[in-house]
Amino acid sequence: MNEKFLIKIKKRIEKMPARTEFELSNIYYDIRINNRPSIQSFGKFFKKKVLEERVENVSYVERTSDNHAHYIKTK
Repeated sequence: MNEKFLIKIKKRIEKMPARTEFELSNIYYDIRINNRPSIQSFGKFFKKKVLEERVENVSYVERTSDNHAHYIKTK
């Protein structure tokens, strides 16, 4: 599930303008996910891929007080 979902997320990120800050929830709000553990699992998976530089033009910014990870599209 994670790899297929990552492909969808990457396509949406590609359409964003450079220097856009975002949370994953802003991107996948309309993609159907069956349960909360799947959302949390994907969030950890996505952050790991970003930190490994496997998601092009995306950098991890910080984890906010609401416990959401913020990212920025760099190019």
